[in-house]
Amino acid sequence: MAAEQKISYRNLYLSVFIINIVYLGVGESNVWTSPAIPRLKEEGSKFAGTSFNEAWLVSCFAIGQVLGPLISGCFMDTLGRKPTTFLIILFMVISCSMLAVASTVEILYLARIIGGFSFGMSVSVLPVYVAELSDPAVRGTLNSFPLASRSLGYFLMYAVGPIVSYMNLILVTIVAPVIALLLIFLLPESPYHLFAKGKSESAHQTVTWLRRGATKEAIQAEVDTMQKAVEEIKANKKSFRTLISTRASIRALYISCGLLFFLQMSGIPVIMSITESLFILARVNISTKLCTLIFGGLMLTVGLLGPAVTRRFGFKTPLTISAFGMFLSLSVFGGHFYMISLGYDMSDYSLVPLSSLVAYISFFSLGFSNSAFAVVGELFAPNIKALGTSLTNCIGFACALLSIQLYYVIKSTFGIHFGIWSFALTNALAVPFTIFFVPNTSGMSLLEIQEMLNKPWFDKKNKVVPIEERYTMREVCYI
Repeated sequence: MAAEQKISYRNLYLSVFIINIVYLGVGESNVWTSPAIPRLKEEGSKFAGTSFNEAWLVSCFAIGQVLGPLISGCFMDTLGRKPTTFLIILFMVISCSMLAVASTVEILYLARIIGGFSFGMSVSVLPVYVAELSDPAVRGTLNSFPLASRSLGYFLMYAVGPIVSYMNLILVTIVAPVIALLLIFLLPESPYHLFAKGKSESAHQTVTWLRRGATKEAIQAEVDTMQKAVEEIKANKKSFRTLISTRASIRALYISCGLLFFLQMSGIPVIMSITESLFILARVNISTKLCTLIFGGLMLTVGLLGPAVTRRFGFKTPLTISAFGMFLSLSVFGGHFYMISLGYDMSDYSLVPLSSLVAYISFFSLGFSNSAFAVVGELFAPNIKALGTSLTNCIGFACALLSIQLYYVIKSTFGIHFGIWSFALTNALAVPFTIFFVPNTSGMSLLEIQEMLNKPWFDKKNKVVPIEERYTMREVCYI
């Protein structure tokens, strides 16, 4: 009987484990600058006294992030998911190698662009790869691992980075991509991609390998479902025009862009990239290495609680609380730097910057870190999901680059406290945006979400307001 079949997911778990090693590597690469910048500036460094520019080193990674999603879709469709994942790993190895041998700041910048390119590709490619390999029965569980793997990568950099030399830091960073490079031959190609290329027999063999112990009938049923999905995607050719062809797709696009704008402008790209430097500038009398370790540990711990919070309260409430909490935290953090700028000795108040940044990363991890991308992934219809998420990811990473550049401009012109307060202001604006514009999609099917987004907005008299006229989102947001 089909109910008595015992499916072994060993091969599936092995495949997802290898992909999560890649996630760990891109997580390390993302926050590499936090421990690296103090090492590059310290006396005896080969870059001390050179034209090394902190702002550009941080920004170069964001430049690569913008470029990654732009071409990853082409690589996925032409080369396949496995070869594209190989390129992601290869770019990480190249980036680390260039950082190790760099003799000029220009090579440092180029290495960080390549690292950011790898990160940007991973955001678009790896979630699709995991989803297409996974059995629906365990897909939800497997989709929760990437966040944990990236967070572990962040924590390793925050924990190990401040206590090792520059070269040893690079050695730590390159371990994960090298391991993934050695294991990638064990990964299968996505059966969806094999069907798209007309390799039906190979796709069937891949599904059988991933679902060891499943009955022939169960495997055939899943194979038929995959083949039908591929045929439907081919029949529904997507283009940019498709993104603006319906009321639902237009609303999905600007809600997604708005969420990722507030996510990246919340200050997270800057704060995660220069965490140790911020504690140094705050003149805390506690070890900055310990402060960074606490920051990374809380980020990892609270981040793991995020999915449980989302299951309990949905997306809307955590997003709203997250934005408001980040606003309060950064307001206090900026106030600490303002007092320093006035000449006050703040060494006796070291717990203020530490507690405010810990509160900030806790609020971020509970809300925007998890829920923003989850909402974006649910809003687009299946036939435009890949195009829509790639476009919004590019826009989001462009906002990250903008936030980094704006921070350094404001910092050099008005002071670091105004740079921090600018992020606090953005988080304050995110609160009404979330309340009035972000729909509460928790517990809704994808079809129900599309039906909701396609509904006309209603005015207070419950009369339909044409889409070309001004409308309110309140009715739809609380459906």
